Amino acid sequence: MITQNLRPCNMVGYRSLLRRFGLRSAVVFGIIAIAACQSLLSNPVLAGNLPITSAAVNENPQDVVVTRDSAYAYVANFSSDNLSITDLAKFSKVKDIPAGDGPVALSIASDNSLLAVANFLSRDVWLIDPRTDKVAAKVEVGDGPTRVAFSPDDKKLYVANLMGQSVTVIDAAAGKALAIIPLNDYPQGLAVSSDGSRLFVSVREEAAVIVIDLATGKPVKAIETGGFPRAMTLSPKGDRLFVVDYHTGRLLSIDTENLVVVRATKVGKGPISVATSDDGSKVYVVNRESDTLAVVDPSRTGCSEILIGDSPSHIAMIPGSGAAVISVGGANQLQMLPPDILTGAVAASQKTESSVINSTVSAPLADRLPSSPGTVSAVGFPETHKETSRVVEDEKEDQRSVAEKEARWSRHVAPAKPSETPVPVAPHTSELEEPMDSRLRGNDKQGNDKQTEPRTGAPNGSATVAADKSAGGAREPEFARSEADSGTERPERFDVAHLVPALERRAAVLDARVGGVGLTPGSAIIVSADTREIVTVDTRTNQVVSRFSLRDRPEDVAVDPQGRNLYVTMKYGDSLLTIDAKGDGSITRTSIGGSPRVLAVRPDGQVVYVTNDADSTVAVVGVLQAGAQSGVQATINVGNGPVALAVSHDGSKLYCVNRDSATLSAIDTRINQVISTRRVGHSPNAIALSPDDATIYVSDSIDDRVYVVKANSEIVGEIRVGDRPEAIALSPDGKYLYCANFLSKTLSVINTETISLIREVSLGNGPSGVAVSPDGRYIYATNRFDNNASVISADSLNVVNTIEVGGGPTKITVFAASGEGITR
Repeated sequence: MITQNLRPCNMVGYRSLLRRFGLRSAVVFGIIAIAACQSLLSNPVLAGNLPITSAAVNENPQDVVVTRDSAYAYVANFSSDNLSITDLAKFSKVKDIPAGDGPVALSIASDNSLLAVANFLSRDVWLIDPRTDKVAAKVEVGDGPTRVAFSPDDKKLYVANLMGQSVTVIDAAAGKALAIIPLNDYPQGLAVSSDGSRLFVSVREEAAVIVIDLATGKPVKAIETGGFPRAMTLSPKGDRLFVVDYHTGRLLSIDTENLVVVRATKVGKGPISVATSDDGSKVYVVNRESDTLAVVDPSRTGCSEILIGDSPSHIAMIPGSGAAVISVGGANQLQMLPPDILTGAVAASQKTESSVINSTVSAPLADRLPSSPGTVSAVGFPETHKETSRVVEDEKEDQRSVAEKEARWSRHVAPAKPSETPVPVAPHTSELEEPMDSRLRGNDKQGNDKQTEPRTGAPNGSATVAADKSAGGAREPEFARSEADSGTERPERFDVAHLVPALERRAAVLDARVGGVGLTPGSAIIVSADTREIVTVDTRTNQVVSRFSLRDRPEDVAVDPQGRNLYVTMKYGDSLLTIDAKGDGSITRTSIGGSPRVLAVRPDGQVVYVTNDADSTVAVVGVLQAGAQSGVQATINVGNGPVALAVSHDGSKLYCVNRDSATLSAIDTRINQVISTRRVGHSPNAIALSPDDATIYVSDSIDDRVYVVKANSEIVGEIRVGDRPEAIALSPDGKYLYCANFLSKTLSVINTETISLIREVSLGNGPSGVAVSPDGRYIYATNRFDNNASVISADSLNVVNTIEVGGGPTKITVFAASGEGITR
């Protein structure tokens, strides 16, 4: 049993304390309340210690579900490729059962007959019988399934395919895919209305919840939320849809009848999962970045927070008990929160008016949704004006975001008066010539309807799961893949760390050398994550000259200026690997601890800097003249989630980008101490330094911008780039900055003198890394999902060649020549 803390996150918490301590204390609290309330969300106060029970699970736990009889909890372990089963009465793990590659989401049928497991990396859904824990079917779906949801009658299963930008519809009884609903956006969350007539899908790029009519398979409305809407859940009555916004840290309440947002409540940093109590009187939100559980009374403003632990992930209620279980990624645990904690977390407060944000009918969605053979085609809507209600939020949106919304929708949004009653917006309707049920069956190559065969042995009626779950009996048969497909070419496997931040946990790893490095001046060195290789390309011929194999996924690679050593961090390891690039390719290992992530080498080659994602530090590793490492010389505390490093050309400064705290740390390398920290964007993820060390460029994966920062001042400019910038690199003369955009599949070319975008170059699927040749003539961009690298002419800004790399290439570095350093 561990002890956790309960903390209020609104002024109501102070009122509760005043009542508890009495009138005499009121004078003191009254003096400090005004100042304290202003910083309460970022610096909440503690209100006591509370016991929380925990049970061990496996690596990187994600989603969790509880059987309907409250007997067992299933946890999806992303890095272990299995499910942990916990006996809730004893609250201890019973056993693990196999899952697919990268299990990330779960859903259980209302009669306990089926458990659906979405496997992100193997792109399939496993249907498991919870009574026997045996696999009943494996169904191939779209790329990157992230959420699953059963229909109320359990007949259909809906799967959100993140990379496939679609929703797969599965016949649950037959264990076969019926159809794919295209979205042309990246789905993050799913919920099915109580009557089964509508599907709610939260999408990233549109920053909205799309409402799909399941009788026709067509979108009828987009409810604009702003920010980054993710997980969703319905109230027990089905009259409210609760959506968490990861970007702004809010819980949004949507009226499911009128399809408008009626309340927005600030809940914490990085909300990622949401659930409601059985009676609907409380809403619980897991905040990944602030390591808390927010407890919200949906009829009132404000919330309270319970400190949970490092990187909590998902929550599930235990039916009929008032308790909840939460998966905690940092500790690889499942935690149980008893009812007295959950029900007592919200302090009494007076009912106030709702706090509501923009609720918008989207411009015709069908114009943006693709139609293709074998999919549910979208039907166009007539031109119509959006009806909008704008009401006061818990906190004001920044002016830039509002301006962007108005520009995107090409209409001024006029404020309305706050009200408990939402402004109704008439939904669009459309009809098809034939019902969705017939269209969902799809056609075979001869144009005949494909009928689904019922799954043999499919359970009927309600079932309980309270049975013996001893280890064993976990073997599963092999099943033929479904013929339903997303219509896209599939790589064998891919990594999701940058796209899905919650999946960034480490697993046990060993390294082993197979083959040599083949490093020569002018070589491009590429991390091939899926095949677990360091690939060397001769840029004179654009041919792969060597593949250095490892036992697990490499995360980052760097080379010293003399080309003597390659330095590699492993995705799930705890060490820095040094590979002898000039000799026999032998490996030495230096223990860093935690989760080593990204690398930078000092220009003199005598120091390697390694970020540690687990404890938010930078390790300083000394390198002896012969190339051997002298070990960690110092550890520097930086911001949360260090993800990128850059060393000044004279070696005196080190800059560290911290994604989770949205900051840039400047470090004096002579004393190994942070000398300044400045806030940059919302989720900075890459860095480049000008040749004169005077200007720092930082990309932001949520803002879709590159920020221009002077080394001794604040941000002086920003450039809008493509969707989800992933990597940046400067030309040798510093005149041009190149930005690889993961989601829009483009390379943004920026003139650094005018701080302006001059070109968007089309690349392959999933650009993840970028580097520039030493002479500045060519730009190299790795395409994660096409397994290749694009070669772009810096003069014409056209793709002039493609290098087949294989294995999901991510990071790339170009080695210049002996003593001349690298470009990246």
